[in-house]
Amino acid sequence: MNALLHVDFADPHRARATQLRQDHPEVRALQGPTAWTAPLSLGLVVAQLALAWWVSSLPWWAAPLLAFGLGAFLSQALYAVLHECTHLLAGRGRRFNRALSLLANVPLLVPIAISYAHFHLMHHAHQGDPARDPDLPGAAEHGLARRGVLGKLAWHVSFPFWQLLRTASMPQPRAWGWLALNVALQLGATVLLTWVLGWQALLYLALSLYFTLALHPIAARLFQEHHVVHAQQETYSYYGWLNWISLNIGYHNEHHDFPAVPWTRLPVLRRLGRELYDEQLVSHDSWARLWWRFMRDPALGPLSRVVRERASR
Repeated sequence: MNALLHVDFADPHRARATQLRQDHPEVRALQGPTAWTAPLSLGLVVAQLALAWWVSSLPWWAAPLLAFGLGAFLSQALYAVLHECTHLLAGRGRRFNRALSLLANVPLLVPIAISYAHFHLMHHAHQGDPARDPDLPGAAEHGLARRGVLGKLAWHVSFPFWQLLRTASMPQPRAWGWLALNVALQLGATVLLTWVLGWQALLYLALSLYFTLALHPIAARLFQEHHVVHAQQETYSYYGWLNWISLNIGYHNEHHDFPAVPWTRLPVLRRLGRELYDEQLVSHDSWARLWWRFMRDPALGPLSRVVRERASR
């Protein structure tokens, strides 16, 4: 139902990871960086900026159409690169991963690379803790979330604002130097892009990012990951074909169980643990279908989340 589900059991990911290591010791060989992410990141940045350049020569209405049809997928892939860099899986060393995340951040316009890494790791460490998990809906969202379909739609359309509000109440990142560099580089890049390509290219890039968060089938990833659709299962994977162009970001149970396994090896991890991931857990095979269900089903909503007291973590 569209209400917080309070539980007294611990985060299931640690126990499942322990079991999988015991049953399949070879899972340890899957952990560690992959060499594919860095060159792919460069290609994604070039592709997105090339599309922005092309859009600048088209009628204004081409910007939202191309952002919805192409740009959103590229922005989601760039977001997935930030995710890989957060877990130090794009190469050796924290500096390399942070530098690569700054590059991947450029077409996303908003300087999120460093702050995202901080809050995402908090989510892993404190999943389900209302006071320390920035992925959980804040108190200000509860009223809107309970106002039926229109309330859900309003919440969905304004989701970027709510996400910002959630993180504002959490402990802030302390990597001040990297944060300042992220903001400075992003500001400089955005000014340069606007000067060279014009406002239409900027509109395309902004909408490409927005559609990864709202009003697009791939935005259902936000519902897929931790919104409860079955009993008390709190994390769900997506195994549809869009993983191919999203760096396997749908493999969410596998990722939470083994955050040190990069995107290229998550399908292998799933096959190793088939008796757990395929036979014991519910998963999704369509983001579009989930998006439609989330919007229409009164039993699902922003509050369909598991929360736990710190003592049960």
